[in-house]
Amino acid sequence: MTEGGDYEYTENNPFDPAIIADVDDPLTSTASSGSFDHPNGKTFRFEGLTQKFSWNVFRYLGDFIHLAGIFILLLTMFKNKSVAGLSFRTALIYAILFSSRYLDLFTHSQPLYLVFFKVTYLVTSYIALYCFNKWYFSNIV
Repeated sequence: MTEGGDYEYTENNPFDPAIIADVDDPLTSTASSGSFDHPNGKTFRFEGLTQKFSWNVFRYLGDFIHLAGIFILLLTMFKNKSVAGLSFRTALIYAILFSSRYLDLFTHSQPLYLVFFKVTYLVTSYIALYCFNKWYFSNIV
């Protein structure tokens, strides 16, 4: 913890049992900021809980809605065997964006959840580009 009471970012996996054993209980401590006193004499500390676990339901909902949208798009493309109404430039920008944004897959260890979504976004963006190549550019020539 820094002087201001904020936590510093570390590359360690917060779910690693060795790390959890070395850390104080995030729910009870004598922290002065972001806390309140409990009748049993312990102090409830919020920043430890949010630092240790990131179970934000809106993030997960957003991830799964995004994933569903991508699969609906791909299913529609394969069902119609057409990319009519879709933008090649947008698909290309998504492929470039995901390729550059998710380069950390090769340099950092990450939870399986993140690896799954990152690989899925990369693969589906290149599948969309393949569909443009197959159904749009092949008909132009």
